[in-house]
Amino acid sequence: MTKVPKFDTKMVDALAAAETGEVIINQSVELKTTEHPVSLGDLFYELHALTWALEDECSAIDDVISAMKEKRAMKEEEFAPRMKELEEQIKDEILKHKKSFKCDYGSATFRKSYDRTSWDSKKLDGLAMLLPQILECKTVTKVNAGVSLKVGYNA
Repeated sequence: MTKVPKFDTKMVDALAAAETGEVIINQSVELKTTEHPVSLGDLFYELHALTWALEDECSAIDDVISAMKEKRAMKEEEFAPRMKELEEQIKDEILKHKKSFKCDYGSATFRKSYDRTSWDSKKLDGLAMLLPQILECKTVTKVNAGVSLKVGYNA
């Protein structure tokens, strides 16, 4: 007579409870792995079971993280107007004096304005040396002076 292994229903019960929102108390879910799974289906079953177990284990953590993110967003909204005002003041000063600045709390890097040239490479490919009319395809745009800010120690 062939011995039939006893089927442990803890995992199935836990998965069913997770789907219906029930809580199973004092029942640990143990996933047993084998060195040589019977099939890809077994691998997918284990992956599926682990995914549900992880979701179940982390749901309370996710709720806390979500609440903290909401609180953070509210604080960011509170601080944002003054921070934006300070950044604009710093940028205005840097642009007015056309010099970079660095201190222990941050830095502002001045970038001079320049002309940017771009070409339509499909039209000009291989023709730039042959035809003077090619310059009609040239576009020149003005790039305004700018400031790059870094805030923090050793910025």
